[in-house]
This record gives sequence, C-alpha cells and structure tokens, in this order.
Amino acid sequence: MKEIAATPRIDVIRQIVGEYGRASVESYRLIHRFGADLLDAFNSYLHPTERVVFGVSPEGPWEWEDYGDEAFSTFNDGIIKLREVRIGVGVRIPNLNDDGYLAVRFVVTVKKAGEHLHIFIGDFIPKKIVPVTYSESIPEICDTMYSLLKSLYEDDL
Repeated sequence: MKEIAATPRIDVIRQIVGEYGRASVESYRLIHRFGADLLDAFNSYLHPTERVVFGVSPEGPWEWEDYGDEAFSTFNDGIIKLREVRIGVGVRIPNLNDDGYLAVRFVVTVKKAGEHLHIFIGDFIPKKIVPVTYSESIPEICDTMYSLLKSLYEDDL
C-alpha cells in the first residue's frame, strides 16, 4: 500500500483559522485606532477647546461620559471576529439659555474590506469607502457627521 503524502485536512483548517485570527486582530486594531482618531477629530471639528464628543455605548441606555472601549460593539465579544464594528458617538450640545445641554448619540459602523474601510454614518448616510490609511479622509467624514447632526433638527424647521 502506498503512503499518501497529502496534507491532513485538519492542517488546512488550522491554516485558515490562523489567517482568520491574524486578519481579525489586524481589523480590530485598525478600526479601534480609526474610531479613537475620529472621535478626537470630530471633537476638534465641533469645538476647539471644550470636550463635546465622547465615545458612548452604541446601543442601549447610555450616560454622558466617556465609555472608552465600551464605545465599540466589540467590547463584550469574547473572541475577536472579522466583522463590522459599531462605534457610539455622543455629542453634547449646550443649551442657548442655561447651563443645560442636549446629548445626542449616533452610530458609525465600520468594516475593513481589503485595503479599505467601509463606513456608514447613522442610518441614512450613504456608505463612504476610504483607504486603511484613513487620515486624509477624516475631515470629509467629520463634514458628513456634522451634516447628520444638523439634519436631525434642521430638516423639521
């Protein structure tokens, strides 16, 4: 009987799982870095000195505070998966006549696809596709987020 020199099928699966794991960690790190950069840039875009933007929980009840990693939908995942990540963006809008404020939350959804990030802002804004070297795209994304915030109230005037 001849000896078969083929690779055991489990080794093929192990190789695929290893590649998936590396891609998942790469995507996770990239999207978290993008989210942190976007939150900081959007805060500077809206106000040069005050903190008016925080990362908040992307779903469920939330308070006006910086949620850190909890602002990402990956927070409670036990295993890092190769999938889209939702980022909760909270904006504090000061009242005109007193010291109060309105707190607004919307979600930015990001998925890595090859050498690009696919970005969905809120529920109604068309997808933006930017390179994984996203820094030059941040101002345009901030413009879109600003337009979304304005439209939440301006469209009904």
